[in-house]
Amino acid sequence: MLLRKFHLLVCMICGMALQAQTYHIDGFIKDSFTKEKIDSAQIALLNPEDSTVVEEFLGIKHGWWQCYRNIQKPGKYIMRFCKEGYHTAYKNVDFKYTKYRKTGSTFGEVLMYRLPKQKKEMEIGLGEAVVTATKIKMVMKGDTVIYNADAFQLSQGSMLDDLMKMLPGMEVRPNGEIFMNGEKVQSLLVNGQDFFKGDPKVALDNLPAYMVDKVKAYGRLGDKLVALGVTPEEIQRRKLPLVVDVSLKKEYSVGLTGNATAGYGTDNHYMARLFGLYFGPHTRVSLVANSNDMADNTYFDEYSQQWNGTGDAAGNTTMHGVWMDVLHNDAAEKWKLSNSVKWQWREQHTRELESKITFLDGGNVYSRYAAQESDRNWSMALNGTNSYTPKRGRYFELTPDVNYTNYENRNGTMSADYSAQLAEDYMGEALDSLFAPGSTEHYRRNLLASVSNSSFYKMQKVNAGGKLTGDMRFLDRQIKDRLSFAFGGSYGAGWLHVLNRNADADGGSRQTRFGDQRTRDYNYYAQAKYIYDLDFDKFSVDIMPSYRFRQDYSSDHRPYFQLAGTEYDTWDIDRLSSAKDQLTQVMDMGNTYYSSQWNWQQDMGVDIELSSYRELEDGWKRDHSLTFGFDFRNLNDKLHYDRAMVDTVARRTEWFFLPSFAFSLSHYSNKIRNEYSLKYDYSSSAPWIGYRVDYRDDATPLVVRYSNPGLKNAHTHHAEFKYGRKNNTRRSSHNLSFGYDLWENLLCQSMAYDATTGIRTYRPENIGGNWGTNGRYDFSVVIFPKHDIYLSGYTNANFRHSEDFVALADQPKSLRSKVDRLLLTQHLNLFYSNHKGFIVNASADATWNHSEGDRFRTLNAVDFNYGANITVPIVWGIKGQSRMHVYSRRGYSDKNFNSDRFIWSINLEKSVINGRLNIRAEVFDLLNKMSAYSYSINAQMQSESYRNVLRRYAMLSLTWRFNANKKRTK
Repeated sequence: MLLRKFHLLVCMICGMALQAQTYHIDGFIKDSFTKEKIDSAQIALLNPEDSTVVEEFLGIKHGWWQCYRNIQKPGKYIMRFCKEGYHTAYKNVDFKYTKYRKTGSTFGEVLMYRLPKQKKEMEIGLGEAVVTATKIKMVMKGDTVIYNADAFQLSQGSMLDDLMKMLPGMEVRPNGEIFMNGEKVQSLLVNGQDFFKGDPKVALDNLPAYMVDKVKAYGRLGDKLVALGVTPEEIQRRKLPLVVDVSLKKEYSVGLTGNATAGYGTDNHYMARLFGLYFGPHTRVSLVANSNDMADNTYFDEYSQQWNGTGDAAGNTTMHGVWMDVLHNDAAEKWKLSNSVKWQWREQHTRELESKITFLDGGNVYSRYAAQESDRNWSMALNGTNSYTPKRGRYFELTPDVNYTNYENRNGTMSADYSAQLAEDYMGEALDSLFAPGSTEHYRRNLLASVSNSSFYKMQKVNAGGKLTGDMRFLDRQIKDRLSFAFGGSYGAGWLHVLNRNADADGGSRQTRFGDQRTRDYNYYAQAKYIYDLDFDKFSVDIMPSYRFRQDYSSDHRPYFQLAGTEYDTWDIDRLSSAKDQLTQVMDMGNTYYSSQWNWQQDMGVDIELSSYRELEDGWKRDHSLTFGFDFRNLNDKLHYDRAMVDTVARRTEWFFLPSFAFSLSHYSNKIRNEYSLKYDYSSSAPWIGYRVDYRDDATPLVVRYSNPGLKNAHTHHAEFKYGRKNNTRRSSHNLSFGYDLWENLLCQSMAYDATTGIRTYRPENIGGNWGTNGRYDFSVVIFPKHDIYLSGYTNANFRHSEDFVALADQPKSLRSKVDRLLLTQHLNLFYSNHKGFIVNASADATWNHSEGDRFRTLNAVDFNYGANITVPIVWGIKGQSRMHVYSRRGYSDKNFNSDRFIWSINLEKSVINGRLNIRAEVFDLLNKMSAYSYSINAQMQSESYRNVLRRYAMLSLTWRFNANKKRTK
């Protein structure tokens, strides 16, 4: 009796679990002749015994499927399909259920046959009437925002960029970054496809606004997830990347469009650009070519709205480039081929000045550095993404990547170290005086060391590789298990010739060195990951074992030749490169080395993810995710190193345990979404195996480098918390984050300074005590909804405690140097646009740098700027734009940094000949105040530097727009 009751209880529990388990069906409904998917067919599940209707619903398209639906319970049914204009179709099905594993079935493909057309003639007489139509600008369909482009009044000749700036909730920054209600848009699509991925500015600047039908903003499933059949329930557990999809009008979806621009300005500045776009039924070909001596406007830091001239954009730059992109989709929607070829030639002339303080116990060292540099290089690249989807649940992708670079560099530098701070009337005055003929004694006082250098580099490098990935989801068995795998590799080869000539300020200590470096490297890898899915009544569990193997090889042959005082001293670099055999007699054996390195790495482990999804009252939903990662890494390294008296083989085997933890919670409705996340990662790394070889390197003037066989492995702890809230009704978003990092055995380069010779000696060391924390708050709100005025900004706090080793050469060991740095940043941005084309983008920034340490005076420096970009229609169709910003600095030790700069640029535009010809007049840096300064500090030193940037110019440019589209008939 007791056994029967227990059996009954088990059956009841199983039945309750079965009833509570969500079960879905999916499939395709197509036209029998055209094979086109039929939308919104009426579907009914009929009882096979008496044909009564059990359940009825519409076949709504979702992702891959033409129909997706959660049904009341699995079992045997007769499915009935009805659609106006078609014969009713039927299909017998058997939807089976497997507890915890099989949570759905497919009814496959259903073909519906059209009814014969009935000819009916109907005439309706209408009286005369006046109809005034008001076009709807914006509608919401679920989470998708759809803008009607024709509802916005644009001036003749407007481009996509102008249209996007007028859309409510949309903000377009000068570099092409797009924000929707404060959230960054991840991709800009044209007709649902990526367009020059990674460079939305190409579409914004070159697609005419009149070609656009609709602009949609929505969270997008990637091609892979669509092909793998991700369900709506699974989508609820992730925040999809936000995309903007520009749909072209049908008459412009097939044909050719483009534009050509030419401009000339003061100081012989010039620019030319060509854009061409061909749309076919399944093919798209895009071409961009440009030539200019203004770095193609990349000197402007678009994100921070500053002309800071840092990085590759500094200097006077000339560029020529051609970029072609080809996209092809086959009619069966199985193949998608997307490949691009890019060629670029670039020449850059840079001047750099630096003022540096090195913190030492025996007294700080004050350094000055100046450089004149000329770079010239050209490169070619072929890369792409080619996917193949043979059927639902299968996705394969091939990504080729081939690059070639030819690079030349000429530079001349001057540097000097002093034992006391200098007072200069302008930055660089000390070096100009010290190295000038007959220099005065003023800048020789307290001089520790000086060196001038003239260098010439020539390099060629080629690299070819690719990756093949595959994802398989076992939807044919209607389970969510997924297998992912990847194979890839690359091969590279190159050579570098270096010629250096050095001397001190008096012309002594002269050296001439030539280096001939040849490298070869390759790698290959294979990896696989399996996701084993278990679905319970209230939660699901994913068990994800993974394995990855990778091998890397690199060889570096680097002979050095000391040419000073020999017959080769005056030879140029090309002559030296072709006479390497003759140079063996002057080889610098102490700095010549040959190395070959092999690295084998295995990563294995398992991640366990527990997640749940619940529908609450009043339309709210909630999902949780908790993930534990248990990963292991095995390193096996081998190095053959030959240098001077050292000829050795070093080997190393290391095991690392890399645990991780992540928790996320989402609580949301159709209007509001709240997201919380907490995660922790522990990572480890081994120092370069070459440090185990005992060697000394003094190839660089006034610099000596040693190895350190006793280095330990480094470890990093990283933790972060994030909270985000988005309100679609109020069009607002708020994001808050906190982070903490702790570095154990951090690898640093300890430095010992010899005050008598000016030689810096570096040796790698491990050091503890480095940690940092940060917090950030981002927001975007509509402050005047009726006028679409947006206020966005962020507050950022970053604290870093740095420890490093410094010493003087006569000290027995290195001593610790400590620095605490706190950076507080506030950014505000106000954006307004109206339907008449009036746009205001005002911003203000302030950064406070508080740095204190045991070897320097506490620094309290403030950088702040404010200004606006204004676009306004003037008269006769002329559009004006003005960019005004004031940049200020206070609190720096070098008075040249404490300055105020007012940067003002203006331009005027007008389109004529029905928008085909655009005339633009521009004045950049009207007041000639451009400059580029930067500041950095750590436990060893603080540095203030300057680099030249593009200065004032005026330019007139003409743009001719064309299109040739096939006329469509109904």
